[in-house]
Amino acid sequence: MQGSKNAKILEEILIKYSMNKRFFRWQNQKFLSKKLNRIYWILKFFWIIFGVLTFIFLIISFIIIMPTRYSNNIDKQENFAHFQLLYTATFCAGVAIISSLVCFVFCKLNPEKKFVLDFNSWSVNKIVNESGFQFQYLKNFESLASNNELKIQKVDKPAWSEIKSENLEFLFDFFTFQTTNISTHFKITTSKDIIFYLKYSKVPENFRVYENENFLIIDSEFLNKDRKIALENKGFKFWKEKESKIYFWNPGPGFNIFEIQINNPSFLSIIEKLEEQVEIKLKELDQIAKIING
Repeated sequence: MQGSKNAKILEEILIKYSMNKRFFRWQNQKFLSKKLNRIYWILKFFWIIFGVLTFIFLIISFIIIMPTRYSNNIDKQENFAHFQLLYTATFCAGVAIISSLVCFVFCKLNPEKKFVLDFNSWSVNKIVNESGFQFQYLKNFESLASNNELKIQKVDKPAWSEIKSENLEFLFDFFTFQTTNISTHFKITTSKDIIFYLKYSKVPENFRVYENENFLIIDSEFLNKDRKIALENKGFKFWKEKESKIYFWNPGPGFNIFEIQINNPSFLSIIEKLEEQVEIKLKELDQIAKIING
C-alpha cells in the first residue's frame, strides 16, 4: 500500500516536471560516462543542424523558383542557383538522416541511462511528509526560504573571487538566486527537539551549473564533541562556525538531488527506481537525526 502511495506521489511530481509516459526521454538523461555523452551530443548536433539547414535551403529554393513557375523565360542563373540549392539541401538531408540513424544505433547499443533529477522544496516536502515512512528519530520537516553562503567551487573567474573575498552578499544573492531557482533549504527537528538544517544550491556559469552549497547546519549549542565526531565519521566535513551555527559540508548529493541508473528506461521504471532512492534518502535522514540526537 505504501509503495503504491509513493508511486502516485512521485508520478504527480514528475508530471509537474513535464515528465510523463510519452515525453520522459526529453528529461535530463545522460549516458554513464562523459565520453559517451560527448559522442551522443556530437551526433545529435549534426542531426539537428543539418536537418534545419535542409529546410532552409528548400525554402530558399522554393522562393527562387516560384516567380518563374508560370513563365516560359527562365533565367539560367536562377535555374542554376535553384539546382545548386536543391543539391545542397539533398546533401544536408543525407547527413541529417545518417547522423540520426547512427544516433539511434548508438542509443540502442548503450541502453543504460543516468537521470539526475533536481527536485524543488515543494517536491521534497511532499515526499517526506506524505510518503508514510516511519521515522524513529525525526519529528518535523519543513522548508525555509533560501539565503546564501559564499562557498563557490570550481569557478576561477575574477568576478567570483571578488564576490567571495569581499562578501558582497547582495550582489551574490541577486546574481545567483534571482536568475535561477536551483536552491533548497530545509529545517529538521529531531525527536529530542534538536534542530538542524540541510541547504543546497547551484550556481550557473558559462552554460554549466556548479554546486555551490551542500551543507548540514546545526546550532553550536546542540553540537558536542561526540556528535561532531559521529558526523565526521559519516563523511561530513567541518567548514566553519558562523552566528552560533556549525556548518558541515555534505559529501553526498544534496537531499533534493535524485540520481538513478536505468537500463532501457520507461516512465514506470523511473518511478520504481525513484521509490528505491526515496527509501534510501529517508533512511539516511533518519540516521542523521539519530546521530544528532546522540
